[in-house]
Amino acid sequence: MSSISNKSMKTTFTAILINAKDRIIDEIQYTDYKDIQKLIGCDCFTTGHSFDNNDTLYVDDEGLINGTTHGFYFNGRLLAGNGLVCGANDVGENADVKHRIGQIENMVQFLPYGDELNTTIMEQSAKLYFLA
Repeated sequence: MSSISNKSMKTTFTAILINAKDRIIDEIQYTDYKDIQKLIGCDCFTTGHSFDNNDTLYVDDEGLINGTTHGFYFNGRLLAGNGLVCGANDVGENADVKHRIGQIENMVQFLPYGDELNTTIMEQSAKLYFLA
């Protein structure tokens, strides 16, 4: 009888949390998609950005329509709510994030204090409308 060793299977993974509400970027540990939902603060999350090294930024899929008031720019793109950068291996299984906090900090710009997400979205929409 053969057995498969679970010794090499990791159960917790390192990720980088972009906490837009508290304006903090920090390394955290997570175990599964339920932790991702809790950390981001949502029921349904989606890919906000895919990196070439298999890291992925996850964000609230409904952040722009559920009343979320905080957000951040990621490489110039406005995203609602919090974000979580998670790693994956070459076959898509969970792995530790490869990026370092400093690298992510260079890609993130929090909304200015006092700005709410809805106001920022309306201002951007007006600019796009008048440019068209």
